[in-house]
Amino acid sequence: MAPSEAVPRAARDVSSGAVVPAESGGVGLAATPELGLPGDAPSLAVSLTFDDSYAVQLEAAAILEAHGLRGTFYVNSPRLHDGSANPGTSEFMSVAGALALQARGHELGGHTLSHPSLTQLPEAERVREVLADRAQLLALGLMARSFAYPRGDVEDDPGPGRTVLEIARGSGYSSARDTNGFRLDGCDPGPERAPPRDPFLLRSVRSVNDAPPAQGDEPAPPPDTAATLLGWMDHAASCGGGAWLPLIFHQLRDDCASAEAPGGYCFDFAELEQLAAALASGARCPEGAPCYRIEVAPVSDVLGSNEPSPAIAAFALGNASLEQALASGSPQCFQLTQGDGGTAVFERSELAHGGLASQHISIAEPFVAPAEVRVARDLGVCAPFTTPGRAYELSLFYRADPAGPVPELRVLTYRLTSDYSWEQWESSEPFLAQTPGEWVEQRWHTAAVPDGTLAFSFGLRLQSVGAVAVDDFGGAPLGVGEPAAAAP
Repeated sequence: MAPSEAVPRAARDVSSGAVVPAESGGVGLAATPELGLPGDAPSLAVSLTFDDSYAVQLEAAAILEAHGLRGTFYVNSPRLHDGSANPGTSEFMSVAGALALQARGHELGGHTLSHPSLTQLPEAERVREVLADRAQLLALGLMARSFAYPRGDVEDDPGPGRTVLEIARGSGYSSARDTNGFRLDGCDPGPERAPPRDPFLLRSVRSVNDAPPAQGDEPAPPPDTAATLLGWMDHAASCGGGAWLPLIFHQLRDDCASAEAPGGYCFDFAELEQLAAALASGARCPEGAPCYRIEVAPVSDVLGSNEPSPAIAAFALGNASLEQALASGSPQCFQLTQGDGGTAVFERSELAHGGLASQHISIAEPFVAPAEVRVARDLGVCAPFTTPGRAYELSLFYRADPAGPVPELRVLTYRLTSDYSWEQWESSEPFLAQTPGEWVEQRWHTAAVPDGTLAFSFGLRLQSVGAVAVDDFGGAPLGVGEPAAAAP
């Protein structure tokens, strides 16, 4: 069965061994039966959070549902499209799978377009990663009220420009979860509180099975189990009432010790079932410590967040100035292509319009096929998502070599259709490069985006003998279609 379309399996009742079908409704705190606890017994809120859009998390959701629990799933919109476009091969859940989780009472939050370290990006790309991902999640019908920082990278922020934390606060999300901040060797700093001191720095211990590596001759740390996480809960509860502990899961397998399992961040399904059963009991009495109540809820339910804020417009291109290069030498987020039998030579050039690099293309006699540099035609990591009916002003800079023939150029646009195929959308008339030896800005106004379009790409084609450098791609919506607020 396709990983991205995996049917959530029924969960096993660990107390009786009976198979319990997954439930199909209900949200909010897990029901807490009358437990005979004193009225002043402390309570601990627990949120079960799952990062990175993995299809195996659909099975984890079914385990939670069998025990009356619901979780928060932090997803990346391009990965959801990957799951939909590549059933049978993708490791990610599909758009339909994410919508089904939401319909069954789970929360779906955002986790950026490409899961980068946000603190290592320039400001424009930070904004794009957070806001464009959220806008697409909302467009898909997901509520996207809460956010999780990839790798927990938020505190050590070198800048320049607005910090990741500032961008998160202005993103339309109502909260953002970190991956650290609560130490297990004391209560200073203690666990997160409900309500939190800062909803955009929700603290936890660390990701499950992401323990620091052993030092020197120390033995490797044992894998986290249900007992490990219950111990984290006991410690959080010992720090006083009103504590809140988000638990962070990534990969799950039947046996995380098997050769086929991922190397880290993996938790056994059987351990998740034991944990879910313990949480569903509604209370816990650690040996030698007071009993406490357990309340399990998605992140936004703990915060009392209701309807999501509208999407905020933030059109930007990844690596628009072509500064970052892949190991292949191609600029990140761009594709270098040529026709069959083509003889074009692609080279990184230090002769740049902006920044330190541009992309140089040359074709020598005899001409065989055109060559092109364009925004990568992917599923939304680089190709910007769009809305049917919207139009754009697109731009790029080119510099024709002053020696040799004046090259013939053309601007081309492409669109990603709703059935995940790329097709040519529009193109300019061929034109001769202007003012060889100088940088020239080339602009292009698109028509309204056709119905059934998810994303688009554009680029510059060299279609004659000659040489040209290309740099600094850009664009902006022209205001056709639904208006959107300006980026914060």
